[in-house]
Amino acid sequence: MATTPAGVVGPGWQVRRQLNAYRVLSTEYSVLEFITLHANHERERFVMASQYQHLTVREQNGVLVLSVNIQRLSSYELAEGMGREVLEAVSGKSAPKVVVDLSKLAYLSSVGYGPLITLRSRVRESGGRLILCGLSGVVKETFEATRLLINPNSPKSLFEFKETVDESVAALSAN
Repeated sequence: MATTPAGVVGPGWQVRRQLNAYRVLSTEYSVLEFITLHANHERERFVMASQYQHLTVREQNGVLVLSVNIQRLSSYELAEGMGREVLEAVSGKSAPKVVVDLSKLAYLSSVGYGPLITLRSRVRESGGRLILCGLSGVVKETFEATRLLINPNSPKSLFEFKETVDESVAALSAN
């Protein structure tokens, strides 16, 4: 086991120092983590795992950021695959603070709601909080038309939303 400013690294991991970041590579699970150490000693952790085809998963200030890497979410198979990945990303976390970044998503059909609603339920059951961000005009209009997104401060709104990842992380870090 090795201890670095990026944390404790166990057997099966390689650590490489690169400028202001540590690159941590798991030889056992095919997980690649980039842990960036900022001047103010904040850590920003990016986790890229081979099991995630539709997501980029990272941790920022204790908040799990799930960036959806799909442009058109219109098929059941794609929605089901993304759903498995988002649930896997939050599994085992108690009271998770989660941001779902939809900035790359240009189109969302009705099948895309299922994974997000399930994720919201799972996060809330664990005592956590979920914020959506980066909704493009069409995607935001679709959420509003289905009344899944009414007003960010309304208790009737199923989803809370912010414009950017940074705003979302700040809102979740404040609590």
